[in-house]
Amino acid sequence: MEGLLAQLVGTDPGVARDAALELGDRREYGAVPAMLEILGATPEVSLRNGVALALSDMHIPETFEVVADLLRQYHIRGARGTLLYALRPFDCTPILPLLSICSSRTRGNPRARRPISSPR
Repeated sequence: MEGLLAQLVGTDPGVARDAALELGDRREYGAVPAMLEILGATPEVSLRNGVALALSDMHIPETFEVVADLLRQYHIRGARGTLLYALRPFDCTPILPLLSICSSRTRGNPRARRPISSPR
C-alpha cells in the first residue's frame, strides 16, 4: 500500500488517479484520509474523478459531503458527471434541490453560467 500512497500524493495526476483506483479496488481503508483530502483539494479533473469513484466503490460515508461540497462549486460546473455518479451508493435526499440544479444546467442554457449558490 505504501507504494500506491506515494503515487497517490505524487506530482503526476494520471499516476495518482490510477493509484486511487487501485487503492479502491483493493479496499485499502488506510488510504481513505489521504483520498478524501485529495478529492476536496485537487484541481485535476481526472484525479478528482478517480478518487471519487474509488471512495464511492468503497462506500466511504464521508465521500457524500465532500462530493456535495464540490458540486456546489462554480469552477467544476463542466465536470460534474462523474461526481454525480459517485453519489450512487448514498442517500441523496438531503441534496435533491442541488441535484436538480446540477441536472438542469446544460451548455447553451444562460442560467448555467451562474454559480449554484446564486438566487434565481
